[in-house]
Amino acid sequence: MGGARSGGCRVEAITAPTWVVSGELDDFFPPSGARELADRVVGARQVIYEGSGHSVHWEEPDRFVQDLQVFLGSAEEAMRLDGRAPWP
Repeated sequence: MGGARSGGCRVEAITAPTWVVSGELDDFFPPSGARELADRVVGARQVIYEGSGHSVHWEEPDRFVQDLQVFLGSAEEAMRLDGRAPWP
């Protein structure tokens, strides 16, 4: 990913709950890039799906939805505790 910028934005400035998802076999956005991104976003949660490629939501839909529901529930709680409305 390199440098302090990623895709034209400063990911270090992200304050929203962030979930970084990648497949172990993803050649487009490999786990190493996902790890770097997650390390740069304060409080980011990361999941690497073993044996999956780039489309984890298609390759492991049941697990993906379950993990997403857990993340959204925890993100909503964290935002409420922080005094922010979780969703518009």
